[in-house]
Amino acid sequence: MIVRRLLCRLSVVLLLLISAAVPFAAESPAVVLPPSLRDFTARLETARAQLPLILQAAEAAAARKVEHPDALLNITYSLQSSFAEELLNRSGGLAEALPSEERPGQVTDNDFVVFSIRSWDTDGEKGLAYLRDCRKKGWMITLFASSAGKPSDLDVDWFIDNGAKTGTDADAAVNSAANALNGWLWVCEYTAALTRLGKYPGILQSITTAGSIPFDGKLQDGRVRHLNIFPGDTALPAGDLSRIYLARVDRMVEEMSGPVTQGQLDRAAGIIAERLRAGQKVFVSTDTHIMLNEMDKNNKSPWTPLFTLRNMKEMLAKETKPGDLFFWLGFNGVSIWYYPGNTGGTKLWIDYDTPLRASKVDLVTCFARDPLHPDNNGDYALAHIEQNWDFGDSEVPVPFPPGRIAPISGLYQCLLYRMLDDVTAVKLK
Repeated sequence: MIVRRLLCRLSVVLLLLISAAVPFAAESPAVVLPPSLRDFTARLETARAQLPLILQAAEAAAARKVEHPDALLNITYSLQSSFAEELLNRSGGLAEALPSEERPGQVTDNDFVVFSIRSWDTDGEKGLAYLRDCRKKGWMITLFASSAGKPSDLDVDWFIDNGAKTGTDADAAVNSAANALNGWLWVCEYTAALTRLGKYPGILQSITTAGSIPFDGKLQDGRVRHLNIFPGDTALPAGDLSRIYLARVDRMVEEMSGPVTQGQLDRAAGIIAERLRAGQKVFVSTDTHIMLNEMDKNNKSPWTPLFTLRNMKEMLAKETKPGDLFFWLGFNGVSIWYYPGNTGGTKLWIDYDTPLRASKVDLVTCFARDPLHPDNNGDYALAHIEQNWDFGDSEVPVPFPPGRIAPISGLYQCLLYRMLDDVTAVKLK
């Protein structure tokens, strides 16, 4: 009994010693987030600090539009394809925005320009030539670019810094996301500024929602006749819409930093890195707005971009063989479905699922789940990275049709692609 009591006391002492040591030994190292997400988080704070400037730029554009209803909102395409893809003909975006080169007969002396520079090193020369031409025409210019590397003779009306540390191509991938963020903040404040002047803009509706085709068709036809702003009686306070959008982006960043998304990225990157280490090709492709002209730029991993928009079957037959790995970055599910009218069901618009299944490639996917078509969610994929944005793809409520503006899906797609690239590159080392 004495021996048993001694052993019991000794066990208690040892347990206390171990317990005292556990808090130190059990502390797990801090999670190191992918550099693209860390960089974008810093850019988010830059955007927040510049909100008063974005607001002023948007108010100036709205005042010009109301004073000169025939003035065009010019977002040129060829010199900023990623930025233009993100803001043009986009659910939750401005119906009036188009490249001036697509409507040369409508150009006026009172037009206003929204433009971006992806990086001064690679895009500065052509971008500056375009901006000088805009200045000669007397157009109002709002520019999204980096203060780092900015030319001393730059002449624009409004300059919104994207927060890059350099003006080089090394920062260009995240610049695309930061410029898009600032672009949508400008859209929010331009919209609100118009309402304070007794107007509201035409806003496009997602084709995945009922009534979108006739609704959007009228707005897009109206661009020819300048029917792109309408009388309204609800004045929205300055800053409210952009703060709602920023709060949504904050939630996105918090979610992306969490274990679910990071775990999905780690699993997908592990599969990709294993194939690349074995000397196999890994293909990446997308039909998303912002990444369509981004996926072949600034990649750290040696994967192969494949342009399959509307020609998936032909490109898979030409470039891939069964068993190759294929990463698909999409919207809602693998294929795209749409509502053709105000009533009735959906129809298949672009079928990516059938050729992917038929090609027998190994699939890794990244999209928001399609709630209307369960068979469209790629259940045969080896891994999936979820985009957690709402069906209909607009985030900020407004008191006029179609009821919401400013999508966030482009930021999801851009950042998840870049983070997957970051994690894959680390695994390859």
